[in-house]
Amino acid sequence: MSEPVTLLVPIGDRYRDLAIELARKYMELAGGSPADADGVAAAVKTALHEVEASGHAEDASLTFRVDAGGVEIDVRCGRQSSAVIKPLPARNR
Repeated sequence: MSEPVTLLVPIGDRYRDLAIELARKYMELAGGSPADADGVAAAVKTALHEVEASGHAEDASLTFRVDAGGVEIDVRCGRQSSAVIKPLPARNR
């Protein structure tokens, strides 16, 4: 999972929930624990709500990446953006 993955999600509860679940699974696949995955999912949910508040776009873009420091998920909607960063346990680096 060294290449970034970008997902364009329509604004709306149904699709937002898919993006949140993808964040959870991405963290697990990167080597995070179920608790880490839950934390990332909650943080992405919060980030989506924050960037959606701008009201200037119909879609949100999420870019997922893993590096030596952990998992980073960039959330963008219109001109608003937010980053979710979660370190991975040392054993998984």
